[in-house]
Amino acid sequence: MIKRTFFLLIGILFFPSVSWGQQTVDKPDKWNEKIQQLSFLNRTESDYRMGTGDLVEVSLFDVENYNYKLRINSRGEVALPLVGKVVAADLTPFELEQNLKTRFENGFIKNAQVSVFVKEYRSQPVFVLGAVKQPGQYQMIHQLNLVDVIAMAGGLIMEKASDYALVQQRNLRPTNNANGAGKQEVLNIDLVALLEDGNLDLNIPIQGGDVIHIPERKLDFFYVVGEVTTPGAFEI
Repeated sequence: MIKRTFFLLIGILFFPSVSWGQQTVDKPDKWNEKIQQLSFLNRTESDYRMGTGDLVEVSLFDVENYNYKLRINSRGEVALPLVGKVVAADLTPFELEQNLKTRFENGFIKNAQVSVFVKEYRSQPVFVLGAVKQPGQYQMIHQLNLVDVIAMAGGLIMEKASDYALVQQRNLRPTNNANGAGKQEVLNIDLVALLEDGNLDLNIPIQGGDVIHIPERKLDFFYVVGEVTTPGAFEI
C-alpha cells in the first residue's frame, strides 16, 4: 500500500502533463446525431427574407423579354420597368411576387404571372466559431434555428465542445447605460438541456449577422501511474 501510494503521488506531483492512454468522459456522440435530426437543412427558400445585396431575378410570363436580374440596393429597393421602385428587403420571394402582381394588375396587365427567384444570397451571413468541424461564415437561404447553423458547420467536435453555446444576436435592441452607449447581450444556451433533455425552446431562431460560438471546454486531469490496475489520465 505504501509503495502504491508513493507512485501515485509521484505521478500527480511530477508528471502533470503525462498522457497515459487518456481516459476521459466525453459527451456522447449522439449529440451530433440529434443535431442532424433536429436540423431542417432541406427547407426551401420560400421563407427566406431578402435583403440588401441579394441578386433577384424577376420574370413576367407572357410578356416578351420581361426578365430582369437586379440587386437590392442599400435602401432595400429594386427598380423595375412598368412599376418603378419596389421595396424588396424583408420580404420573401413569394411576398414580392404578390406585391408585383398587384402593381401589374392595377396597371394594364390582367392575371399577371410573376416569378421572383433569388440568384445570389449576400444579405444574411451568420458566423459559427469555436469547437465545430467547419467554423466560418455561412449564408442563410431560409429561416434557421440554432441546431441548423451548427449542422451547417459540420456539427460539434465532441472532445472539445463545451456544454453550452454563446449566441450574439445582431438585431437585439441595445440597452442604454448611463453614458448613453449601447450594450449588446449574449445568450448562453444550455446544450445539455437542448440535445439531451429535449428542451426545444432553446433551439432559438438565428438571424443574419448573428455570431454563434461553441467554446472549447477546459479539461482538468489527474494522473495515476505506478502499480495500479488502470494507469492513465482521468478527467476531473
